Amino acid sequence: MSVRHKKRRRSPGISPAGGGPVFDSAIDAITRITGLIGPARRVTAFSGLSASRREILQKNNQEFLIPTAQDDTTLLLLDFGDSRYGYINSSWFGGASKTPPLEIIGSDGSIAVTHARETDASAQEIVVHVFHEKTARWDEFPLTEGLWRIPTGLTHFGRCLSDGNQPDTSIRHALHVIEVLEKTYVAARSGQAQDIATTF
Repeated sequence: MSVRHKKRRRSPGISPAGGGPVFDSAIDAITRITGLIGPARRVTAFSGLSASRREILQKNNQEFLIPTAQDDTTLLLLDFGDSRYGYINSSWFGGASKTPPLEIIGSDGSIAVTHARETDASAQEIVVHVFHEKTARWDEFPLTEGLWRIPTGLTHFGRCLSDGNQPDTSIRHALHVIEVLEKTYVAARSGQAQDIATTF
């Protein structure tokens, strides 16, 4: 005896579980912070599913709901060794925030990166804010050229091919980021920090 199952409608490119915001957006933050500080040695995380469905906006501006099978909120902590740590908040929620997208706090000062217009994440200018402990003063450095975005990243890659230069991100660096991504979920499920074997 056979039972015929009704085929469920799925959006193109979306797997039954999917990668969640970790593989969609945290990958950029992990690539950025490891590129600045160096390879991570361990990762630990909290992760969960807070909404069983998610609204997706189509090109015709119509919204439809898709079932959410992967965690939609993940907080991960990276251990770089020598008492250096990085924190990344990866979630489908909280699109509005006053927290800078990137902030580094060190013993001699702090560095924060913001968009020129805080309310517009697509602004074509970013500002690097540097705080010096000795002077207790913030200095601002607006940047309008050489900003890394997906389209310009492809342009950068094409220029590297034509000029014979190495891209900013290497294959080894990319493999390292993938391991961090995968072990983020392992750490969250097991409740134990996971060692990262790859380096670059």
